[in-house]
Amino acid sequence: MLAGESPLRKACDFELVEGLEVSDPAGTDHGGAERETLFVPTVRPQGLRWGESVVVSMSKAEDHCPECGVFVKQENLPSHLRKAHGKSEEAARLERGNPSAQRRRGSRPFPIWIVLIVVVVAVVASGAFIAYRLSPPPAEDTTPLTEMCVQHTADLIHSHAHLAITILGSPYAIPAGIGIFSAACYRPLHTHEADNSIHIELPGSRTVYLKDFFTIWGQPFSQDRILSHSADATHEVVMSVGGVPSGVYGNLVLLDGQSITIEYRTL
Repeated sequence: MLAGESPLRKACDFELVEGLEVSDPAGTDHGGAERETLFVPTVRPQGLRWGESVVVSMSKAEDHCPECGVFVKQENLPSHLRKAHGKSEEAARLERGNPSAQRRRGSRPFPIWIVLIVVVVAVVASGAFIAYRLSPPPAEDTTPLTEMCVQHTADLIHSHAHLAITILGSPYAIPAGIGIFSAACYRPLHTHEADNSIHIELPGSRTVYLKDFFTIWGQPFSQDRILSHSADATHEVVMSVGGVPSGVYGNLVLLDGQSITIEYRTL
């Protein structure tokens, strides 16, 4: 049908033309027009010269917004009513009557950039985890503890073990200052007070043993001897860790919070 009762309709007779495609003078196809049957003038309209373009709208009446009259396809009308006119109730009513519009509204495409970000983060995280698992552990410092100097600073790994020595039933006082040569040079295993506490201060991860403390102290210790006392036919050297008998002696790995007892006693 023609858009409105223009002078074109009043001034002309019309004939049926099948399959005519309608466009504006610039050649722009308006897309909403149906390419079906069109009544076109068979005579020149009054006031128009032959060859002049006439803009004819073939869109359906229902393909227009009832509020502002602009061309809107029926499936897009609910969205237009919401966004342009705030007519949410009217839009919902139209969607209930047009399931395809409701499905189109609910099936918005997922933003591809979110997918790309998730993929990139997953790849980077996986690569970092694999690199961490495959990388070798850091090598321990192999400098002999008797040659290593550390300072009493907060950046050291600091732990403590308690050592009690008993000789023939009498406690032996472990002297203070073992392994301390100056304020700028402490051995990693040392004592500050005569309180049987071994201070373990290391610049990094390293395994230290009970025999290392005795080496720094300059005293012998094994299953056959403790200080100046040796095991013989009537005496023995025994050790316990946390109250549990232990036979590792100098090979005991020192850990934070350990309670170690060494006893020289008669059989």
